[in-house]
Amino acid sequence: MNKVAIICPIKDETTYIHKFFEYYSQHIKGADTYILDFGSSKEYIDDVLLPNANVIRSNESILNAPAVFFEIKKNMKILNKQYDFVIPIDVDEILYYNKPGGLGKFLRNISKKIDIITCRGYEVIHIPSLQDDLKLNEPWFKQLDYWYNSDVFYAKTLITRQPLHWVIGFHRYFVNEVPYQTTEKDKDPNLFLIHIHRHNFKTTIKRHTKWANMEWSNETIDNNFNYHYRIKEESKIKEWYFGPILDKFIYKIPEDIKNNINI
Repeated sequence: MNKVAIICPIKDETTYIHKFFEYYSQHIKGADTYILDFGSSKEYIDDVLLPNANVIRSNESILNAPAVFFEIKKNMKILNKQYDFVIPIDVDEILYYNKPGGLGKFLRNISKKIDIITCRGYEVIHIPSLQDDLKLNEPWFKQLDYWYNSDVFYAKTLITRQPLHWVIGFHRYFVNEVPYQTTEKDKDPNLFLIHIHRHNFKTTIKRHTKWANMEWSNETIDNNFNYHYRIKEESKIKEWYFGPILDKFIYKIPEDIKNNINI
């Protein structure tokens, strides 16, 4: 049986952290959950993080994307000595397995012959002209209606026995210095990485406005990392938000998936 850990980078995160713990605690023990913290307040660490996970503190800035990426990889390498799989997850990502027993059973029972698994990528989108505002104090997934395929960004290869040569964000990886192009054969048809960044229109716009007014590192800006978090004009943020509606096929989220993600 495999030993599995997850690692997630944050700083004083309030939008998704409780849903993150609520979901992953159903599949991964708190002792195997690692929060890589980039300077949260002592109160936040004591009251929110430590009751649910191990906390690894970093002196780097959360606003320096390359440094955050390096810190994740460094700590994954350390944890790989204890675990078969160390999975990097952002706080707004749900790694879901669509079979009885869910994610936990799947991860624990991956064959020793399998070294690498790629997800299918989807992004949730709340469409305010068709839906009410999300009731944030009630279960979220039963209220979510729409998603779209986002394999380009979220068909990530996160489940590996050894670290890969990933690009920032873990969206792709290199083999022999060449970007590897994943195919349908690489993906487990039942493994989904669901990005819930657009779970509620008003919340997302407010959150992006806050992040856009922070002081991002020069290296982040010069390389155009996290560009969507750095858009300052509200009209441009909304343009980014609604962009997928214009150039993607939007689908209803299958009811079995909505009902099986209990957050």
